[in-house]
Amino acid sequence: MGVKTIRRMAADILKVGENRIKFEPTQLQKIEEALTREDVRSLIDNGTIIVLPKLGVGKGRARKRAAQKRKGRRRGYGSRRGTKSGRSDAKEEWMVRVRSLRVTLGKLKDDGKVNSANARKLYLMIKGRAFRGIANMLAYIKENKLGDIEDKPKKAAKAKKVEKQ
Repeated sequence: MGVKTIRRMAADILKVGENRIKFEPTQLQKIEEALTREDVRSLIDNGTIIVLPKLGVGKGRARKRAAQKRKGRRRGYGSRRGTKSGRSDAKEEWMVRVRSLRVTLGKLKDDGKVNSANARKLYLMIKGRAFRGIANMLAYIKENKLGDIEDKPKKAAKAKKVEKQ
């Protein structure tokens, strides 16, 4: 019988695709002599006809891509799908902002720069989304004289400190 027919028969017996059937190259003469399904089964038992393992999808490329993403690559405009708000969780952003504002307010209160009544008012304003960030809140406190907030030292003053060291 022809090799193609035997391959098809073996695939049917083993319930795999024809491409996964492999013949032992040294035993081709014996394989061609097989006439019945029983003959093919005996060749399978002998190891003359073998089944190749199922091929999977490798993760090598995916791992390489993930490593690049960990380094901050592949984040440009051309790689983005979805709107700005769709790519970031609004609730997560809110939590980060509120926590940083509350921590800053707590420090100001502990340092005695803002009294309790004003701190309470500012706390509720933070909750009401009145401030965009820390700088915005500090500007509001200074503008409305709710506490003693000094301006940040200028770069020239920082440069003098560096020279002294």
